[in-house]
Amino acid sequence: MKREVTDQDIRWAREKLAVWKAGPRYLREMDKGDNVLVGYIGDAVFKRRYPHFEHVDTPDADFIGWGGKKIDVKTSLSNGAPRGYYWRQIPLVDMARKPDVYVFVMLNRGWETAYIVGRISRSNFKERAVTRLAGTIRPGLDPFVFRSDTCEAMVRDLDKIF
Repeated sequence: MKREVTDQDIRWAREKLAVWKAGPRYLREMDKGDNVLVGYIGDAVFKRRYPHFEHVDTPDADFIGWGGKKIDVKTSLSNGAPRGYYWRQIPLVDMARKPDVYVFVMLNRGWETAYIVGRISRSNFKERAVTRLAGTIRPGLDPFVFRSDTCEAMVRDLDKIF
C-alpha cells in the first residue's frame, strides 16, 4: 500500500524523536537516533492510515489496534517499491519484545514515499523467519553481510494489510 510521506508526518516524527532523546533509552542507544527517526516516520505514515489506532510507543508496541492487538511497526529504508522476494528484518534483540503483530513499512530514501508492505503475527514471524548471525552473508541475487544477529522473512510471507 503506497503512501505519500507528508511534511506533517516528518514533523510528528521529529517531535517523537525529541521526546525519545530526552528519555532514559537515549543514553543507551545514542547511535540509533537516525534509525529511530526513520522508525517514527514509518509510525506517522501508519498512524495516518489508521487514525483510530492508539499510538502507545512502549517497548512491546507502537500502536494498539485491530481489536486490542499490540502492533510493532518496523520501518526500513528502501530504494524502490517492495517486491515479494525482498526480506524484512527484525534485530534478534528486538525479538524479546512481545507485540501481537508486526507491520512492515518501507520508506524510500528520499522520504517522499512509504509502502505499508504487510503484517504478520509474532508467532507466524517466528515460524517463517530465518535467523542470520552477524557476519554471515545472505545468499542469492542480493548478497548482504549482516552487522548484527537478525531474523528475517520475505515480503511474500507477510499477510496483506487492509
